[in-house]
Amino acid sequence: MGAQHGINPCHAIADPCLPAHLADAAQVTNIAGKLVAAELLASHISNIIIRSHGTKSRLDRSLRFLLSPLMASTSQITSIPNLITIARIVAIPLIAWLVILADPGLRLLALVLFVLAAASDWIDGYLARKWNQISPLGRMLDPIADKLLVGVMLVVLAYDHTLSALDLIPACTILFREIFISGLREFLGNTKIVLPVSKLAKWKTTTQLVAIAILLLVTTLPALDLIGTALIWLAGLLTLWTGIQYFRASWPHLSGETQ
Repeated sequence: MGAQHGINPCHAIADPCLPAHLADAAQVTNIAGKLVAAELLASHISNIIIRSHGTKSRLDRSLRFLLSPLMASTSQITSIPNLITIARIVAIPLIAWLVILADPGLRLLALVLFVLAAASDWIDGYLARKWNQISPLGRMLDPIADKLLVGVMLVVLAYDHTLSALDLIPACTILFREIFISGLREFLGNTKIVLPVSKLAKWKTTTQLVAIAILLLVTTLPALDLIGTALIWLAGLLTLWTGIQYFRASWPHLSGETQ
């Protein structure tokens, strides 16, 4: 049938039509080609593994560069007081998100979480002192957590108009003071000068937290609006006064009078 249709059987099936020595040569060539291809593939895979190993080594070196040897010990991070402080920081975006959703039920949940976060400010300090787990990491994180909690919540309350335009005055005063004093402490830290936290400053923080908690409850109990407004103004005044106290205490170091 193939001949009738003009098809050469030797073209359809090549090997049977070739002489024996040519067929053996073609088979050897085919096997050699496959071996070369396999060798090239193995070489390519080897190069990929080498490059991957080199990249991993570079990553390992970069991690060793980023993390100091002292951080290999996680005792500070895993201590319960510091874990409580870290949890307070992590909870702040969640609390803010629940308030922004503008749902009464979620706002009450945000209030509960805020109260727990505010209470943890006292709990972590108490446990650190009781268990003798006071650490530089904790002393650094604790005031940052407080400032983040207050600052973020003031911005959120301004966003959802819980704070009136007039209430933005004490709110901005609080934000300005916290940023200013943080910068002042950082500057004095380079000169090994420490500004201790005053008792009035602790009352200032407490007033801020109570005022924010009441303002979160205003949508459920509108009668508390006047109390929340009065407390946020009181917190603003205390914040301003403690800022002035810190600035006055640091002035000799800023003016060079102590040199």
